[in-house]
Amino acid sequence: SFDVGGLGAGGTAGVSYGIGANAGADVSLGKDGIHVSANLGVTFGLGANVKLDLSVNPADIPGASLVTGAIGDVVHSDVAKSVVHDLNPTNWF
Repeated sequence: SFDVGGLGAGGTAGVSYGIGANAGADVSLGKDGIHVSANLGVTFGLGANVKLDLSVNPADIPGASLVTGAIGDVVHSDVAKSVVHDLNPTNWF
C-alpha cells in the first residue's frame, strides 16, 4: 500500500477453497476525503479473492485547494442559487 500527496491505495489477495462467492463495495465521504473499498471472491474448489482500497484527501493534494475553492465558489454563487431556485417545482407558479 502507499499514501502519497493525498492519494492512497492498498490491496490484498488470497487463495481459498470450497464453494462460494462474495462481492462488496463501500464508499465513504468525510471531511478528510473519499474512501472506496471493494472486494471480490469466487471459489469453486480452489479460488481467489481480491480486496482493493483507494482514498483521496483533496486537502493534501498540492494545488487541489485552488480547484475545490473554485468549485465551492461556483456552488455558493448567486447564479447557482438562482438555478436551484428555478428548478424547484414549488417555485414554478
